[in-house]
Amino acid sequence: MNTTFINLNNVWTEILVVSVDAEQTFSPIIEDGDRRYYVTPYRDFIEDGKHYYWFIINSKEVVNAELKEQINQLKTQLGIIDYDTTTLDGAKQAKLREISTACQTTIYAGVDVQDTKGTEHFSLTSDDQANLSALAMAIGTGLTSVPYHADGQLCREFTASEFNSIYTAAKNFVTYNTTLCNHLNVWIRRCTIIEDVSAITYTSTLPNDLLVNFNTIIGINK
Repeated sequence: MNTTFINLNNVWTEILVVSVDAEQTFSPIIEDGDRRYYVTPYRDFIEDGKHYYWFIINSKEVVNAELKEQINQLKTQLGIIDYDTTTLDGAKQAKLREISTACQTTIYAGVDVQDTKGTEHFSLTSDDQANLSALAMAIGTGLTSVPYHADGQLCREFTASEFNSIYTAAKNFVTYNTTLCNHLNVWIRRCTIIEDVSAITYTSTLPNDLLVNFNTIIGINK
């Protein structure tokens, strides 16, 4: 078990890497010696017979009492909130932060769009979304093409039709994930025991009543 940093949409993000000999299920809290990690699953794969699991580290703490106190003092100085997940309210607040981070990471990672060059990928960071909106407004004024680029590709002119397809796919992708995040948050807030809160992940299937409402809203926005 070790940690590393990877570049996710131009943001260096700390990742916990776990390798085991057999397939395994992990909780949102992983401990390694005197360190405790609060994580969101990112990817998993098999290589050379080993199972590898990568997790985005939402927060971490040192279990060692003396060192933990030093870290808590530093967090206080920096204004960092570390929730007590042994209480229901603390578990909910930590889970809400975890889901929010997962939603943002998913959106920023972007979306695939089919255009005249084939399938191209477009990141959707806050700046990317702002650029897309500005160019969509420009097309709305009558422009027949705008300059833009897919991830890793040379900037080129996109016809109004091409760009509108990209913009629509981006809007739908953002709407899907922000709506999912909202429904997961409602689910978290209505939980009555810590175990139910801990079991929720960004990829969990929503309870039936929330799922019906979610599908209705997404059906309207597609």
